[in-house]
Amino acid sequence: MKNNEYSYPHGGSFIPHVDGAKAWALAISIGESAIFFTCETEKGERTRMRIDSGDAIIFKGGMLYHGVEEILPGTAPKFWYRNEEIRYSPCLHSTFYLN
Repeated sequence: MKNNEYSYPHGGSFIPHVDGAKAWALAISIGESAIFFTCETEKGERTRMRIDSGDAIIFKGGMLYHGVEEILPGTAPKFWYRNEEIRYSPCLHSTFYLN
């Protein structure tokens, strides 16, 4: 099982891309909420969804364009802002590739 982790800063985003791993992806979001999207082509019509802290989504990461449009400030659980080590990484996103 392969794993990628991303830390999004305030105002961060992630451009449309297709993962190199041609497998199902299990994405878990922790921290502030984000607007996640998928689309058939790089510039195609986007299907958007809000993902909140603790949400998980499964999708074909190696076949669909996907990314993060926006991090929504102030939406993380209250404990997130009290921890000095993670306060400056508002959104953590881990993706696991399932064969």
